[in-house]
Amino acid sequence: MIGSKKLIVLAMIVAGLGVTSAVLGTWVQYSEIDAVEITSHSDGDIVFAGGEYTLTCTRSRDFDALDSCESQGVIDGSVTHTWSGPGSFSPTTGLSVAWTAPTATGTATITVTADDLNTVKFDDTGTTDSIDFTVTNVIYVDLDKTSGNNDGTSWANAFLSLQDALAAADDAGVSANEIWVAEGTYFPDDGTDRTKSFELVDGIDVYGGFEGIAAEDERGDRDWFANETILSGDIDDDGSLDSDNSIHVVIGGDDVVLDGLTITGGFADGTSGDEHNGGGIYNYDVSLTVSNCIFRGNFANYKGGGMMILTTESFGADVIISNCLFYDNEADYGGGAFVQDYSVNRFENCTFTDNVANNYGGGICSYQSDCETEIVNSIMYGNEAQDYADVFANFDSVVTMSYSDVGEYGYLNGGSFSNSNLLDTDPLFYDSGNDDYHLKSSGGRYGSSGWDYNDIVDSPCIDTGDNVAPSPYSNEPAPNGSRVNMGYYGNTAEASKTP
Repeated sequence: MIGSKKLIVLAMIVAGLGVTSAVLGTWVQYSEIDAVEITSHSDGDIVFAGGEYTLTCTRSRDFDALDSCESQGVIDGSVTHTWSGPGSFSPTTGLSVAWTAPTATGTATITVTADDLNTVKFDDTGTTDSIDFTVTNVIYVDLDKTSGNNDGTSWANAFLSLQDALAAADDAGVSANEIWVAEGTYFPDDGTDRTKSFELVDGIDVYGGFEGIAAEDERGDRDWFANETILSGDIDDDGSLDSDNSIHVVIGGDDVVLDGLTITGGFADGTSGDEHNGGGIYNYDVSLTVSNCIFRGNFANYKGGGMMILTTESFGADVIISNCLFYDNEADYGGGAFVQDYSVNRFENCTFTDNVANNYGGGICSYQSDCETEIVNSIMYGNEAQDYADVFANFDSVVTMSYSDVGEYGYLNGGSFSNSNLLDTDPLFYDSGNDDYHLKSSGGRYGSSGWDYNDIVDSPCIDTGDNVAPSPYSNEPAPNGSRVNMGYYGNTAEASKTP
């Protein structure tokens, strides 16, 4: 903003200061107050909560004559630029400062004020410039957004890679606490490095199932059934589950929610250590929640084809797995999932089927003392193993099962079960041969073309779960019998209707 202009008889000023009038001549028009403008950013730019940014501004004058005045000592044209607004500045004055964005989300208005410190003062009103930043705690990922800035600050400027988003979330200067991932297939490595995994960052939740459009500004806007977000270990993209794949697709983080993703293609074929466990996801000393996820087509040479949970005594993990589907996973023990040592694990509204263990526990294997596993409102049926195909407890592990459909289960070496309200019958999946695990219902079953009312038999798993939380069937379409269904689709928009 340009200040008021004045005609100054510089000859009089010059004479008083002992400077010859030849410097500028007799008459000159200038603006004493500098105009200031923030040039590093624009109004409406999006920044991460707690992120660190460099802010710069420029000042301008009407004529070069003023600079000449300064150089000759006629006036002191120094200007102090003071920055203000939420967050912190270092330093607080200058043409360029470091700004740490506030941790609170919303609008942050940043202002710079130029205070003129001229010795010869005719007008000392100062001038300012302000811009509004949008502060977000979400990092966006969409592999299709090749035309944006790809800095992760919005859907339009989303990162192309989940790995880039995880790296940004791991930055100590960024207070983002969620990563939103649009539909598509993402790989841990663009090359052939099998040791690369999606390593989750402690405290940073990852949500899939987004379409990647501006209207999706809340987690509730996503649809993980329609917008499948796949994390694949098939890094050579040849469609095979083999030794060219990632050892682990995902490595768990503590205090993390993993929600709305399909995890596939992990191949933990090592002979020792963690490299032969947990092909889909490997969790060591982490408490996490996994919801609305599919684990399919993963392999481990030893334990936990789809998932491995291992906890030390000093840590003691609490793990919740809800509304997840495990199928076509394989391992020696625990084809779907293997849980071991000092952890408390809850599987709620999950479906384990068509998983294979070469020894015990094709569905779930719970192992060692101080390992507690609870299975509720779930379907554990149609898995394969040498013995105890669906659920196996070993070495003093305690498994509690209720309101679930469980085929074959058993224990060895002090393992034990506490059961109530169990079914042991075919859950009547619509078409498991083509990976469709919706429950058959004459009242209505969701299919590839919408609702289908042509089933002539009804699954025994409809309206037979336990209402363990307030309105746990509230997301099921009517009629829903006011009771949650068992299995992966229970309490979702695709739950089969009451016959």
